[in-house]
Amino acid sequence: MSNVRLKPIDDSKNKKIVIISIILIILFVVILLFNPIMNLRDLFLKKREQAMNKTPDYESLKDLKLIGDNGKYNIPVVEGKVVAVSNNIVTVRAPIGNIVRSIDEGVITKVGVNNVNGKYVEISYGGINKRDFYIIYGNLDDVISGEVIPVQGGQKLGKIGKSGNITIEIMDENKNRVNPYEYMNFDVY
Repeated sequence: MSNVRLKPIDDSKNKKIVIISIILIILFVVILLFNPIMNLRDLFLKKREQAMNKTPDYESLKDLKLIGDNGKYNIPVVEGKVVAVSNNIVTVRAPIGNIVRSIDEGVITKVGVNNVNGKYVEISYGGINKRDFYIIYGNLDDVISGEVIPVQGGQKLGKIGKSGNITIEIMDENKNRVNPYEYMNFDVY
C-alpha cells in the first residue's frame, strides 16, 4: 500500500460561492419587486384593473336609464328576468357573461365569497327617498375588487356567472331584508 495523502477539499471557497449566489438572488428579487420600472405588483394591479373595467366609461353611462318611469330603480342586468323570489331575495336569470351594474351611486361596503351568495358585492346606497339601503349582488363572476370605494350608477360590478343567475338582496339601514319590489322594477316571470 502506498501512502497517498489526499489533499483536503477547501470548503471555505464553496461556502463563499454559495453565500454570494444567495445574496445575488435575493438582491435580484428585491430590485425586481421594488424597482419602479419593473414593479411586478403594479403590473399585476394594472392588468387586474383593466380586466375589471373598474373605472367606468362615463360616456357609455350617460344614456343608461337607471330609474324607471315609476320612480323605482331598473334591474341591474340587461335581458334579465325574475325566476324566483324567496325570503325577499330575488333570483334573476340572464345570459352568462352579461355585465351586472350598480343601480345608483353608492359605496362598496363588502366584497366576498360565501355559501349563500357565492361571489358577491354589497353596496350602501342613499336611495330614491334618501333612505339608506343596501344591496347584495350575489353569484357574480369577475367581481370588482376593493371595499369602501365609491361606485357610479351603471358602473360594472361583475358578470353573470356560469349558473346564469344573479341574486339580489335589498336591506334597510338596519340590514333587515325588505320587499325588493318597493325599490326595483322587475319583469315578473
